[in-house]
Amino acid sequence: MIHEFDCRSPVQPNPWLQRVKFVRRAWLTSLSLFVAIIFLSTAQAQQSALSSNGDESVLAGTYRFDKYGGIRYLQVDEIALECDVYVPHGDQTFPAILAVHGGAWRSGSKLNLFRHARYLANAGYVVVVINYRHAPTHKFPAQIEDCKAAIAWMRKHADDYKIDPNRIGAWGYSAGGHLVSMLGVTNDNDCFDHALPNDLSEFDTRVSAVVAAGAPCDLGWIPDDSYTLAFWLGGSRNDDPEVYQRATPMNYVTRDAPPFYFYHGTNDKLVPVRGSKDFHNELQLAGVRSIFVEYQGAGHFDMFNDMQALKESIKFFDEHLKSSNKVKPAGDQ
Repeated sequence: MIHEFDCRSPVQPNPWLQRVKFVRRAWLTSLSLFVAIIFLSTAQAQQSALSSNGDESVLAGTYRFDKYGGIRYLQVDEIALECDVYVPHGDQTFPAILAVHGGAWRSGSKLNLFRHARYLANAGYVVVVINYRHAPTHKFPAQIEDCKAAIAWMRKHADDYKIDPNRIGAWGYSAGGHLVSMLGVTNDNDCFDHALPNDLSEFDTRVSAVVAAGAPCDLGWIPDDSYTLAFWLGGSRNDDPEVYQRATPMNYVTRDAPPFYFYHGTNDKLVPVRGSKDFHNELQLAGVRSIFVEYQGAGHFDMFNDMQALKESIKFFDEHLKSSNKVKPAGDQ
């Protein structure tokens, strides 16, 4: 598998991806619908969450937690990128989760994950939910650069928010699942840490566990002449084959990746289940612990709203991030 990209040289096409892309051309229409429908649905989801924003202390099952809203984690030129931080009550440090919203890399908000963040905080995690830059104004790799900056920010401010810096995981849905997958398999040799501001550049951006749900993890099936993702990647694969290679998580798999957990509906018409399953298989072939859970008959939005599926993924985080268990520090990858 391709892992360490030379930032200055074109990437050679992956032969495996060249073979499978022809098999999957039939999904092109589905991805086009994915881009359009996610964009429209985000506005509705964001509106439903607006009334719940703001600092608060909540009693929710096992842990009380405080929410600190609208905290700037990164300034990019004139753009201030903000996060919400959910901090469980207690004197100890807690494992932490970066939560990344979906929206086809072009829309969405941290508000979309309001319910998900509460469930994670209730389970005893510091949860950092971020906004990130959107295409088409900000094309790849802006989105993964923002996610890496958020991880570095979490480590810089670990004492402020009771974060154990050695126990940081990432959870994402849809496009967010793609981004946390990229977090899981990339390191500082893969060109995405170069944009970190000086005050964050000394901090590790790797994570120790990843949950990727409904995630488009394989872009290799998209036809060479298709402009479906041009809004995000700048053109077709014929125009710029390297950017498609760099944006595909499967190309970075090594045995040093952290544990992964995937869940996906078998009736997902927007994000083909095959891509995340192939990524899962590649991780296993590399010797990485990876779990793939299929939900029979469930669609893309069914799985986003399935809090029981989220709870099952929290069990995976518990196994790999809670202090009673041995964790593979991000720095050891």
